[in-house]
Amino acid sequence: MLIDPPYQTRDDYPKVIAPLNEGLTRFATGTLTVHAPSADGYGMHGSGMFIINPPWTLQQTLAEIMPYLVKVLGQDSR
Repeated sequence: MLIDPPYQTRDDYPKVIAPLNEGLTRFATGTLTVHAPSADGYGMHGSGMFIINPPWTLQQTLAEIMPYLVKVLGQDSR
């Protein structure tokens, strides 16, 4: 699934809610959030990736690198 609306108008935001909910239900661990959403709920605040047929070493590699990524990419306590 690729979702890439331009997010130029507020109408673009509601269009992604159903596919995102479905994706998060199917792959609950497939996101990386770097800061909390804004109070009004608009704006980009995270990213997600699905890796199909990953190499067998990926889980160990991610376990090692994620603390570093959280440290350098994280923008708040979320």
